[in-house]
Amino acid sequence: MIKSAILTQRFYHFVMHHFLGFPIMKKIVFLFLLLFFIFPSHAFTILLHPAGHAGEAGRMLSQNCERAMTYEWALALQKELNRQFPDWFVYISRTPGETLYPLQIASYANRLPAHLTVSLHLFKQETTKPELFLYTLSYSPLRELYSGSNNLLSFIPLEKAHYKQKKLTLLWAKQVATSLKKTENNDLFNCYNVQSLPFKPFFGMMYPALGIELGVKNDTDWQRTVKPLMESLMFLLS
Repeated sequence: MIKSAILTQRFYHFVMHHFLGFPIMKKIVFLFLLLFFIFPSHAFTILLHPAGHAGEAGRMLSQNCERAMTYEWALALQKELNRQFPDWFVYISRTPGETLYPLQIASYANRLPAHLTVSLHLFKQETTKPELFLYTLSYSPLRELYSGSNNLLSFIPLEKAHYKQKKLTLLWAKQVATSLKKTENNDLFNCYNVQSLPFKPFFGMMYPALGIELGVKNDTDWQRTVKPLMESLMFLLS
């Protein structure tokens, strides 16, 4: 505490006695370096969106509704990501008992901003081995890849908000799929190729977003995916 106060005092005297006499260009360089070290670049941010909310229970599983299990899934994934990547910010889009409204998740993701949003969904199936599906938002895949305005001052319709990051979204989604399809995961679940479709939760999002839908026989079968999903996001470090 005392050492910190002494260093702060010395820094103050340095600025008062030396900085004020700097030429203008040296002042600019000094301030740039100061801001760079005091305010580092924005850490990588992930938003986890568990399907359902207080006003929508979602689909019925074996014993619980979808919203309860997706929230537990999100909590477990958040814990694993925080453990593996302590410098990342990992948020969950809702709390138990909270009601969500149209475009609320998109607004939340855009304002953070979230570098990646992951939407988690569950449905009941009869087969024992879970089936995992990956989705990205698309209305017309070919047109979206080769259209869009580069004018930063132009207005962007909600249905075109995802255009700018479309290529990056597809790249990341394919990298996640490749990781999940590794041989060591074959006994845990089946993972299918990425599908691009009008995925409602991502309407209005400006940044990459990936939907994950898992078919489960038992309500807690999502636990098989937590570590593989964490590992599939490691490419984001490169």
